[in-house]
Amino acid sequence: MLTMEQIYHIRFEHNEKDKSLRRIAQETGFNFRTVQKYVEREDFNIKKKAIHTRKGKLDPYKETIDKWLTEDLKARRQKGILPNVSMID
Repeated sequence: MLTMEQIYHIRFEHNEKDKSLRRIAQETGFNFRTVQKYVEREDFNIKKKAIHTRKGKLDPYKETIDKWLTEDLKARRQKGILPNVSMID
C-alpha cells in the first residue's frame, strides 16, 4: 500500500500535469495497475469487514428458560435458600 504522499503525487501528475498512467508508472517505479488503481479511486478509507451475527440454537427458547430460572430463584428465596453470586450471573 502506498503512502498518502505517494498517492497525492500520482494523482497530481495525472490530473494537473496530464501525464499518462504509463509515464507515471515509469517515473515512479510502481506497477501500471497500481498507478491506475490510485488515479481512479475516490475513497481511500480502509473498509472494515462486516460482522455477521447469527442466532443461537437456544434463541427461540430464551424467554421460557429465563422464566424458569426466575421462578426457581423466587422459589429458593421463599424456602430460605440464599442463592450464590454465581447462580445469579
